[in-house]
Amino acid sequence: MLLAELFLLSALDPMHGSVRPNCAASHQPRFIATALLMELAVCRELKHSRGKLLLDHDLPSFHILVDQARAALKRAQRALTPAEAIVLTLHNVPHLRSTMLNGLAGRGVLHGDGRRRYWLFGPRRYPLRSKQASNECLQLLENAARGSDTSLRANAAAILAISSGLATNLLKAADANLLRLRVKSLRKAQGHEPDKDHAADAEAVAVMFALGNQLTIG
Repeated sequence: MLLAELFLLSALDPMHGSVRPNCAASHQPRFIATALLMELAVCRELKHSRGKLLLDHDLPSFHILVDQARAALKRAQRALTPAEAIVLTLHNVPHLRSTMLNGLAGRGVLHGDGRRRYWLFGPRRYPLRSKQASNECLQLLENAARGSDTSLRANAAAILAISSGLATNLLKAADANLLRLRVKSLRKAQGHEPDKDHAADAEAVAVMFALGNQLTIG
């Protein structure tokens, strides 16, 4: 499941399917596009140099939306600032939120009617069929906070949660603080030259911070 999908699910009220107000950031198009680009960073497909991002690999697709985001960057045929990459993704992969929610409903994760609160008006609601998928996001963040998961995927989730301010609302206070310290440690490590075995991971984390910073200033 995509990181963006996990964050979308974690923000939904399980019974009513509405977005919890204090977690609404994860349903914003800018956040979803950023999370989609984070998937390319996790796969080490993006390079970061002089404040810009460049598609470095063209790996086989594992999700159609990631494939569309990758294709948009490839068509640009130049290095892009993180802000430009996010805007380009939003323009070339439209209706991200509804596409993801309808896809989750089609896979049986959400109830599929997407009914509106006030008949023809108001936002569509997507009740959860099971809290397991929603809890997966929380587990990923908790494991990242406690150091039991140091994968690039966990790092990406941590940076997304801290940069957007979602960590405080998704996690218990102690775990949110641990996650903040984890991200601080990752950022500090960026100031040191990595050894050859960890250079690719350090590059990926640099891309993640460049993208996450756009949520902080946005």
